Amino acid sequence: MDIITSVAADSSSNFGVSSLSTTIVTVTVNYTNSIPSGGPSIMASIANQVIFHPVISSSLKVGNTTVGRDKLYRTIQYFSRFLVWYFEKNGYDKQTIMRFNNLKSALGVSRKLMRLGKPLEHLQAALKVTKEISDPVVGVCAVGRQISYAIYLFNDMMIWADKIKFITLDKVDLALVNKRAAQFWMAGISLNVISGIYKHQQVQSKLRKIKRANKSFGEHEKEEKKHQIQSISAQAFAVRLQLLQDFCDILSPSSTLGYHSLNDGVIGGAGVISSLLGLRSQVNKVLGSGM
Repeated sequence: MDIITSVAADSSSNFGVSSLSTTIVTVTVNYTNSIPSGGPSIMASIANQVIFHPVISSSLKVGNTTVGRDKLYRTIQYFSRFLVWYFEKNGYDKQTIMRFNNLKSALGVSRKLMRLGKPLEHLQAALKVTKEISDPVVGVCAVGRQISYAIYLFNDMMIWADKIKFITLDKVDLALVNKRAAQFWMAGISLNVISGIYKHQQVQSKLRKIKRANKSFGEHEKEEKKHQIQSISAQAFAVRLQLLQDFCDILSPSSTLGYHSLNDGVIGGAGVISSLLGLRSQVNKVLGSGM
């Protein structure tokens, strides 16, 4: 405040440009001296630590994968669906509701674009399964699931093409394509549920046998079996998580087909849980298990 007053006084007293310049230089020098030594280097160090923080680096690695981005977008999409239901129920203003409705729709279209070409991936996976899986139940379910997903995603591509006005489907055809997509999506999930229940029974049976036999083993053998039990228990846990994800996922296509009347709050919440489980699985694939 004193500096500003002195500058004004110098100007009004016609001390001239030289006096005013001297005052400005003095202010600049004083301000420069007030910056702690090493300030820029400290700021650079902080920025470096934030930008290259392990969490940021890990997130970028996962985000660089198509599946990682899809699961993130899906989480936001279903959370937006939940919020739209919540806002409508509690009488929020229309602009807020529209904002999240538009976000949900935009993410849905973006995810459809990211899935272009996926039908071929699922058909390739179906052919690989026939060569790699020996268990007939798991094999049949896996092949059926991959073919169902391929047909579902092919219909999903047609829905996307209609949304961007690349093709034009009349209301009857669009409703038929939507229904067919939901049917094969649900069929794929249902086959995964059957396979998951079967796998869980197999794993539990194996676990019970080892635990029964473990009673007659010596200390050294018990220690070896302990690691085996831990490994099988981890498999059982993974199967249960996949079943939870499938049960959450199946609510969406079954709603489209009219098999239940659950509101968007339940379906949106279930979709968020399913998406986070899928994201967790992708994080483990990219960064290693135990995340």
